[in-house]
Order: sequence, then structure tokens, then C-alpha cells
Amino acid sequence: MNIAKTNIKDFSVRLATKEDSKTIFHYLQQLAIHEKELEQVTSTVEVIEEYIFEKQFAQVLIGDYKGQPVGFALFNRSFSSYHCRPGISLIDLFVEDEMRGKGFGKAILSCLADIAVQEGCPRLEWWVHEWNEETINHYRNWGANMVPEIRVYRMDGETLPTFAKQYKK
Repeated sequence: MNIAKTNIKDFSVRLATKEDSKTIFHYLQQLAIHEKELEQVTSTVEVIEEYIFEKQFAQVLIGDYKGQPVGFALFNRSFSSYHCRPGISLIDLFVEDEMRGKGFGKAILSCLADIAVQEGCPRLEWWVHEWNEETINHYRNWGANMVPEIRVYRMDGETLPTFAKQYKK
């Protein structure tokens, strides 16, 4: 997918390039501010360039309105052991505050769903904060379902390297 036209006038979605790294970093910071987690952002433009564009651990869709970026979706491939096929995990979806309510987020997510369909992925999945009721309602209205009885666990900070050493000789 290079550029996807949408049914929203003057709005299109495209795969990000390395030249979008500063924009991606800006959106990551804005998302973290929105979610009150700015202190967790340790990324830099250089890290984005290396891990997204050089090492290709993830990809980004950019939503452009009248030729200017207004939002993004950061995603990577996952794997379903039950389907034995890859899926897509949406890591972050963000639309600038003043551009919300115009259908841009839904259009970006729809383009990501189209990528999943084109690649034969049985799943597109993502996480959302429990407190984000407005967004949860949008997702439900779009046909998404919460996965019951599953909780996300995470190791980070000092816990990760400490745990990693537990079974080393």
C-alpha cells in the first residue's frame, strides 16, 4: 500500500517513510500526554529511524488531510498459535485533538484492517486503557469485541533484566 484514498474528502492514508520519523515521534509524545504517560517515553527520532525503518520491527500508517499529517497508526505483525498465521497488532492510534470527530481515526484503522485482509491475517487486535470509555465505545460501534478473560502482563524497567538473569549459569 502506497497511498489509500478514503471516502473522506481530502483525506488519504499512506505508509510512513523514514522522512516521517519526526512526525511519528511527535505523535508518540502527544499520545503519551493524552494518556498521562509522558514519563514512559524513552524513544527518540533516531530510535524510530533505526527500529521502524532500518530494522523494520514495526510499520506506521500516516493519515494526511489536505496533504498534511493529522494522525498515525503504529503496528507490527503478531502470530496466532490457534490459526498458525500472522495477525496485525495495532500498537498506537492517534489523531490530533483538533482533527478528531471527522472520521480520520476510523479511516486509518479501516486501512489497517484492509492490510490485514490483503495479507490473509485472521486478526487485527489492539489494547485500550479501561478509562478510555469514549474510544472503547467507538471500537464497539465499529464491530470490535473485547477479548474476555485475558489480561496483558508486562515486564519492563529493572524487572526485565533481573528476571532474565534468573536461570543463567
